[in-house]
Amino acid sequence: MIASISQGGGFGGLFGYLLDEKKQAKIIGGNVACKSAKGLAREFKAISDLNPQVTVVAKHIALAFAPEDGEVASSLKAEIAMRLLEELGYKNSQFLIVEHPRSDHDHNHDHLHIAVNIVGLDGERVKNGFEWRRTEKILRSIEQEHDLTPVACSWEAARSLPTKGQSERYRREVAAAEADPNLPTPELPVSTKLQDLIDEIVPYSPTMTDYVARLQSKGVEVRPKITRTGLVQGLSYSLDGVAFQGAHLQGCSFPKLQARGVNYERERDLPALSAVARGEKLTLEIEVDFTPEVEPEEELVNVEFIRVPIVVVKEQSERKSQGQSYEMSM
Repeated sequence: MIASISQGGGFGGLFGYLLDEKKQAKIIGGNVACKSAKGLAREFKAISDLNPQVTVVAKHIALAFAPEDGEVASSLKAEIAMRLLEELGYKNSQFLIVEHPRSDHDHNHDHLHIAVNIVGLDGERVKNGFEWRRTEKILRSIEQEHDLTPVACSWEAARSLPTKGQSERYRREVAAAEADPNLPTPELPVSTKLQDLIDEIVPYSPTMTDYVARLQSKGVEVRPKITRTGLVQGLSYSLDGVAFQGAHLQGCSFPKLQARGVNYERERDLPALSAVARGEKLTLEIEVDFTPEVEPEEELVNVEFIRVPIVVVKEQSERKSQGQSYEMSM
C-alpha cells in the first residue's frame, strides 16, 4: 500500500471532495452521525472548536493498494483504516472512511480515503510527530499480516538505486584512481554490487531454488512474494541493509529471470521459495566427485568433474518487507 497524507484548516472542502456524487462514494466506516458533506463538516467543526488554538484541524489519508492485490473487500479496507488510525493515536478522534470505485481517476487498483479530526473528542490535539514514517512502518506490518503486496518504505527506495549524479561521480572517481595509483579505488554502489552478483549467478542457476540459494550464500536476502494460492508474484532483494525491488534491477524480476534461463517448476521450487518467504535460509551443498571408474591400464581422457547443486532448508534469517511499487494519483 502507498499512503498520501495531507492537512488543512477546515472540513468543508475535504468532505465536499470525498462525498462528491460524481465519485460514487461509499461510506464504509466512521464514528459520526451525519452522512452529508455539510453535516459532517459541521459535526467535525464542533469538536475542533473545543481547541481554538489548533488551526490545522483536518487530516486526509489516502491509501492505495497494489494492482496485484486485485479487488479488496470493503470490510478489509475498513479494518486496515481503523488499525492505522489507532496506531497513529487517533482512537479518540472523529473519523470517516470512504471508498471510491476504480473509475475514479481511472485507477487500476483499489483505494480508500480517511478523514480524521486532529482535535480529539476531549479537545486535545493529537500528537502526530513523524507521522509519515510511522504510517509507512504500520502499513508494512499490515501488508505482511494480510498477505498484501509489499512495498519498500520511501526511505529505503530513495537510497536503493544510485542517482544520475552518484553514478557520474563514481565513474569520475574510478577514472581518477586508474590515472593515479595513490588514490583509493571507490567502492561500488550497492545496487551495482547486487546487479553484478545476480548476473554472475544466473548462468549457474538451472532452477529458481538454485538461484535463491546461491544469492543467499553470497549474503543477499531474497524475499519471494507468494499468494495464498501459491502464485509467485515477484522477488525483492536486500544487500548490505539496502532493499531493492526485482523490477527495478535489470533482468531481475521473476518473469525476466525465467526468460534468462532460470527454470521455475511449481512442484519442485515452490516449497523452497515458501520456506524463504517465511524467513528460512537455503544451504547449497556441492557434490564434486563423479569421476567414472576405469581400469588402471586405461587412459583417462576428457574426464570432467560434474557439480550438482543440492538445496536443503537449514536455518532462520531475518525477514524484511519490500515489494513492488506503483504510482498513485488522488
